Amino acid sequence: MSIEAASTMTHVPFDRRGVIQRAMSALHVAYDLHLGLDTSARFSISGPEGPLTATASCVRSSLRFSVHGVIAGTFAGNDLRLFDSVNQNWGFGRVYFDASSGGLNCAAALPIVGSEVDPLAVQWTVRHLADAVTAVKGYATPKFMPPTPARTTTLADVADAAASAGAVFQAVHGGEMLEQQFTEGSHSFRVQLFTAGGVILVARGRLVPSRYVDSDDVTIGTIQRVNAALGLGCVAIWPQQPQPYFQGVVPLAWVDLTPALIRNLIDETAAVMEIVDRSFPGA
Repeated sequence: MSIEAASTMTHVPFDRRGVIQRAMSALHVAYDLHLGLDTSARFSISGPEGPLTATASCVRSSLRFSVHGVIAGTFAGNDLRLFDSVNQNWGFGRVYFDASSGGLNCAAALPIVGSEVDPLAVQWTVRHLADAVTAVKGYATPKFMPPTPARTTTLADVADAAASAGAVFQAVHGGEMLEQQFTEGSHSFRVQLFTAGGVILVARGRLVPSRYVDSDDVTIGTIQRVNAALGLGCVAIWPQQPQPYFQGVVPLAWVDLTPALIRNLIDETAAVMEIVDRSFPGA
């Protein structure tokens, strides 16, 4: 099944400037708006140890928030591998090396569905990133405890939404998750969808056939560059079978489970798999 139809339908034009400005209004902060190809807003928030510099930007169909300069300096491969594990355990946010400033940033993103992002989701996400700084500075995984949604979402609900989006997923692993394989261009990839704790929807993506890599400094450096370019989620090295995979986490308290949301996640996974395919050629 080709993803092209789903991808095209997800990429509807939206007012990036409007999305960012509404997010800033929800945060009640002063900000500097940068207009251009990469429209973004720079603002300051209170952190555990003082003010933090943050930005908001639209990356594909996600609203990304980044906290800059969490840890300054250069980092050896072992340090970056540790943060690869942090990213996998964190799920919602990620740590990545920012080559332009020479330090580690934290980022998390929310899907933009129908040109809107819930103001409460914006407020919670930015506060979560600010609170995560202490854990990241200690090379630890931030605590991620999103609020419980008013309605419980089942895997059958996810399957129905995906089917309405034109993507029929199969139940796998004893019915604990949904899976489907897609092809775009010259590469194929597998998307898995599942819920966890009744509070989050998780999308995972891996290339097919598996793109195995060496767990060396070159690979982990490439992973960092990939994560710097992402909106939603993170790319990490699958521990059991060393290969790059994508993981995106969406708290369900602030979004409706709609075909548009599923298309957003499939499209985002497709875009990340294209980046992975280019970043690890012939691995």
